[in-house]
Amino acid sequence: MQYSKVANNPLKTRADLQTAVRDLCEPLMPFFSEGGAMIRLAGAGTRHGPVAEGFETFARLLWGLVPLAAGGGDFGHWDLFVRGFTHGPDASHPEYWRQPTWGAQQHVEMAVVGLGLALAPEKIWTPLSPEARERLNNWLLSINSVDLPKNNWCFFRVLVNVGLRKVGARYDAAALEKTLVDIENYYRGDGWYSDGLDGFPCDYYSSFALQFYALIYATVAADTDPVRAKLYRDRARLFARDFIHWQDGEGAMLPYGRSLIYRFAEAAFWSAFAFAGIDDVYPLGVVKGLVLRHLRWWLRKPIFNEHGLLSVGYGYPNLLMAESYNGPGSPYWAFKTFLIVALPETHPFWQAEELPLPELPARRPMKHPGMMVCRNHAADLTVALTCGPVTRFEHSHRAEKYMKFAYAPQFGICVPTEGVTLDALGHDNALALSEEGDYWRVRREFVRNGLVGETLWSQWKPWADVEVTTWVWPEGDWHVRVHHIRTARALQTAEGGFAIARAWLNPLLDDEFESPQQRGLRVRIADKASTVLDLVGNRTASRINPLPNSHLDFSDAHIPTLRGQLAPGEHWLAAAFLPQRGKTTSTSWAGAPVLDLARKKAELLALL
Repeated sequence: MQYSKVANNPLKTRADLQTAVRDLCEPLMPFFSEGGAMIRLAGAGTRHGPVAEGFETFARLLWGLVPLAAGGGDFGHWDLFVRGFTHGPDASHPEYWRQPTWGAQQHVEMAVVGLGLALAPEKIWTPLSPEARERLNNWLLSINSVDLPKNNWCFFRVLVNVGLRKVGARYDAAALEKTLVDIENYYRGDGWYSDGLDGFPCDYYSSFALQFYALIYATVAADTDPVRAKLYRDRARLFARDFIHWQDGEGAMLPYGRSLIYRFAEAAFWSAFAFAGIDDVYPLGVVKGLVLRHLRWWLRKPIFNEHGLLSVGYGYPNLLMAESYNGPGSPYWAFKTFLIVALPETHPFWQAEELPLPELPARRPMKHPGMMVCRNHAADLTVALTCGPVTRFEHSHRAEKYMKFAYAPQFGICVPTEGVTLDALGHDNALALSEEGDYWRVRREFVRNGLVGETLWSQWKPWADVEVTTWVWPEGDWHVRVHHIRTARALQTAEGGFAIARAWLNPLLDDEFESPQQRGLRVRIADKASTVLDLVGNRTASRINPLPNSHLDFSDAHIPTLRGQLAPGEHWLAAAFLPQRGKTTSTSWAGAPVLDLARKKAELLALL
């Protein structure tokens, strides 16, 4: 459901954002534990357990409250947090946060404590007794004696030590320097970091984690480490030129990668960009628009429960898409985007007029995430075509979050509800293969992949004796997919287009098209349409209604789908796909791509 206090907030000024932070935090105050060290919420558990979950919720509110305090904003419940910082690090107290070991969630949340020490010590450090300060100092220092996962977690140690240094407490200068050196292993170039070593993906962890923390460091440690501060700002400038393409004109961003429950953290990079004082890539009014439109887009959505708490989910409460580390308080990492409220009212960011997106090219290839971002200016549609990352980790619905052929903010994605039938698969923008019409397999990982010009390609093996080579490229407002399949077994195929909301209150229209060599289907509802068109005429078109709650933006969906059958041997499939909305939505098939596959094969094979 919507939360009226933020849904009715215009979210245009600094005062509006300060009010939003307070209004979003207020509903959690009754859930503080007696000792103040935890905020205990009902909901599904995580692999980290109740102590870590309670501390996580306590800490994640600080991503909004620390900037609020740093910017001079008031909040009437800091006494609860002071109580928590007194008791949480105390091993003799029932609400002790525990001494975290490798992979413990407590290390994640230590980062914002470090930020608090750096930006708002008068709220977190100064009110503590000398004994409580010593306990907090010791507890935070423990992050220096544990091997952290080799990814964005390294920055947690950085922020902790920088924060302790800022308040004159004990910190580990050697551990700080070594960790900053280690972080260089995750830099891939052009501003992009991967969340781990070679083979890990470039996704939102490049923006709301590694770049975000680097820009905080560049700001709070500029006096002690000016060389890295400049380096991090320069990398952010490069990254910004790519990342701006992930947002559309309404503020929505690509539903891509893991940890989507963090929602409006998707724009946290832009807040850090302004916080770090970078104003020479885009006018501050453009950056302001990127942040504020994104917040408005999210905070009008039904993403809250009946208490006004952020839910686990994406466009609505939905546990299905959560990761194993997502607890009931995890969504409050979204508060990272409130970093800009630390900027004073007189800062040029707040004085600037909010501006729309600048003119962006219709095509933007991005080597590091392995995608081509396409922009239909007339419809304000953003579509990312992907060849996918080579992933070496396992997260919930990895194939759906990384391996679909296309992602679009206004059309979202589906994930499986179970693993047997096609209507439970969530096969939008995917090619699904099955031996007997159940237990379908989609592109999940790659043998190899690449991006050549505007064409993305990948080779993948759903079975040991089945090899699929896929090419994807934009063509006008459409995109084309060609699959070369070598199979030792008979297979059924189902290839989905963009999913759209299921028709309950609006009329649903199916427009069919057939010619000697083409078969297609356009599914229309309200101001949106999704079209699939087989370009060689060897598949039929139909509409599949996936099971409820498989789509991340709305609970019921339609997926226009091309279906066919393959005998053992070698086959070529080719199709075109078109998302439409607003004034561009029509019933016309004019302008659809035409493909001479016989002539195109050699050109495609030469790209490998």
